[in-house]
Amino acid sequence: MESELKIIRHLSVESLNEEIRELEQVCKTVNRLHLIRQVYRTNDIVESCEILDIPLRTGHDWVKKWNEKGIEGLRHKKGAGRPSYLSKEKLEKLDNWMKQEEYLVTNDVYLHIKDNFDVDYSLKQVRRIIKKLDYTWVKPYPIADEQIENAEELLKEDTKSIDPDNDIYGLMDEVAVQNTPNVGRIIKKKDPNLK
Repeated sequence: MESELKIIRHLSVESLNEEIRELEQVCKTVNRLHLIRQVYRTNDIVESCEILDIPLRTGHDWVKKWNEKGIEGLRHKKGAGRPSYLSKEKLEKLDNWMKQEEYLVTNDVYLHIKDNFDVDYSLKQVRRIIKKLDYTWVKPYPIADEQIENAEELLKEDTKSIDPDNDIYGLMDEVAVQNTPNVGRIIKKKDPNLK
C-alpha cells in the first residue's frame, strides 16, 4: 500500500526555476573547466577534445576565451546567443494586438507577425512567443443563454410513449454522434490568480 508523499514547498515555482537555471549555468562553466584541465594535462587540444567528446571547434573557442579572460571568459553570459527578431517594442505591439482580438489561433499570430513585422517564424517559435507573452490555449465551450425552465417535465412527457421492452431509444446532443467535442483551442491571456 502506497502512502501519500507530502512535500514542503520551500520555494515558489518561479524561484525554483531560477535556482535551476543558475545551477545549469554553473554546470556549463564546470564542463568548460574540465576541458581546460585536460589541455593542461595533455598540452594537446585535439586529444583533449576527443577524450571529453567535445567538438574541436568548441574546444578551440573555449581555450581562446580562457586565454583572453581566464575563468570569467568561460562563464555563461546572460543574454548570450542570437538576439530576437522582435524587439521589446514589437513584442508589446503584438501583445496589445492580441489583447484586442476575441478569437485567436496560433496561425493568426503567425500571419500577424509575418505581415506586420516581416518575420517568418516557424509555428513552433510562434507558440514560444505566445507563451512568453503569458498566453495559453483554451477551449471555448458555448454556454446556453436560454434554458427551458420545465425541461425535465417536457422530457418526462415525451418519454411516456416509449415502451422500454420493445423500443430502442437514445438521446442525441448534436446532429452527428461525437465522442470528443469538436472545438478548436483559442489563445487567451493567462489568469494571474490561477498560478
